[in-house]
Amino acid sequence: MTRRMFVCFAALATCLGPLGLTNSADAQQAGKVYRIGTLTVSPAERASHLLTAFEESLGRLGYTKGANVVYEHRFADGRTERLP
Repeated sequence: MTRRMFVCFAALATCLGPLGLTNSADAQQAGKVYRIGTLTVSPAERASHLLTAFEESLGRLGYTKGANVVYEHRFADGRTERLP
């Protein structure tokens, strides 16, 4: 894992805390669907294991893909000009 990827995921985790996404009680609310997006410079093949771990961690907190959370992942494939 590169330092840049670590910093991106650490920033994402920091941003999720104030939104209440880390509280398992919030995950049990019926009808509320959270949308979580990730944007990474790395190709999908290099970041897939990190995104899988991230989704599994949220699953242990009570978030179910398609039921109360939707993930949208975007990859720049090493080309920073694709980020905007």
